[in-house]
Amino acid sequence: MSLYVPPHFRMDDDRAARRLIADHGFAVLTSQGADGPMASHLPLVLDDGGDVLLGHVSRANPHWRHFDGETVALAVFRGPHAYVSPRWMDSPGNVPTWNYTAVQVTGRPRVIDDAAAARGVLDRLVAQYEPDPGGWRTGDVPADRLAGLMKGIVAFAMPMESVTAKAKLSQNKSAADRAGVAAALRAAGAGDLADLMEAD
Repeated sequence: MSLYVPPHFRMDDDRAARRLIADHGFAVLTSQGADGPMASHLPLVLDDGGDVLLGHVSRANPHWRHFDGETVALAVFRGPHAYVSPRWMDSPGNVPTWNYTAVQVTGRPRVIDDAAAARGVLDRLVAQYEPDPGGWRTGDVPADRLAGLMKGIVAFAMPMESVTAKAKLSQNKSAADRAGVAAALRAAGAGDLADLMEAD
């Protein structure tokens, strides 16, 4: 479960990798079980120390049965990405490609059985993704209703064993080609990717 990363596309800044996880936390979590691979699409958050991914799945989703603390899982986070046309570059002989950022994390998820800790995971997810600082919180739900809802989910923690980050941002192109790509991406509405290219 490794990510192919040529040296010039390696994102060596660990803080940048964690920032991508925080900014683009909707992940694909995969596990390999006896019945074959499983994948879930779900939001994840980092714990306060930044070394553990927290999340939950529906109890009806059999994926949680892989969260035994021993089975390796892979979480894939995708940041800004876009098609790159050779027409945007000055140098001849270029071909179409794709610029993107991504982080892959491996770990061994474990179910959080403690009700208070599971509620804490839900609170962290809401705090991360609720757009309004004064917006919805789990405390807005009557306690008996929330207790019933909590029975329908399985919270989990995945200590991060490895983090591999890739930023494919035309680093292998000339300065003029990179500038042309960044300008075209910005004009096409992919300013977040252009910003990354210009900062790299």
